[in-house]
Amino acid sequence: PLAERTLGCPVEMEFAVDRNEEGKLRLCPVQMRPMAIPKGASKISPVELQEHGVLVASENAMGHGFKSDIEDIVYLKPGAFDIGKSHAIALEVQEFNNSFLNGKTPYVLIGFGRWGSSDRWLGIPVNWGQVSGASVIVEAPFLNLNPDPSQGAHFFHNLISFGVFYFYVRDKGNSRVNWEWLEKQKAKREGTYLRHVRLDQPLSIRADGLAGLGVIKLGDRV
Repeated sequence: PLAERTLGCPVEMEFAVDRNEEGKLRLCPVQMRPMAIPKGASKISPVELQEHGVLVASENAMGHGFKSDIEDIVYLKPGAFDIGKSHAIALEVQEFNNSFLNGKTPYVLIGFGRWGSSDRWLGIPVNWGQVSGASVIVEAPFLNLNPDPSQGAHFFHNLISFGVFYFYVRDKGNSRVNWEWLEKQKAKREGTYLRHVRLDQPLSIRADGLAGLGVIKLGDRV
């Protein structure tokens, strides 16, 4: 109850038990993070992740529901990505994000490694304000950069509070990002590290919080 009151929602907790020399046990909380409670119908079958027209498929997704009002995608350009420039990338992300906030336009943000990582070598060290305009956040692998999903309690609390979908893409299984299709699209805006693509019709974005699956579809446009 105390943890739920602190975060304002149901929580998932990780803990360990410590035994001293006298045999006494001590419960040691390690971390806690908000738990998303699925509401409504948004069932996704694993088979759907393999279908034609899929832009992003995730077997480790958070969120639940359907979004059909997003036409904009911002992604880190694979050919320009350099983890050693992660701080510079974060500043460019902020610049792009501000333009979407000013226009009150939701968008999909796709990047490599962890978003909001405290370790600049594991991802892009943005704070929440630098990505707060994104309605869907995707973490994808890149070469040898394939860390575990983000773990930060504050990060997930913000995602849940603002109804942001989180898709983690592995380098195996049915998870994937269709980079080839993205690279072929005309850029509305392009920076040193980021590229903005605006589509002529909304994406179909679904998250199944019960199965932990997520999918972004383009229909016949792929």
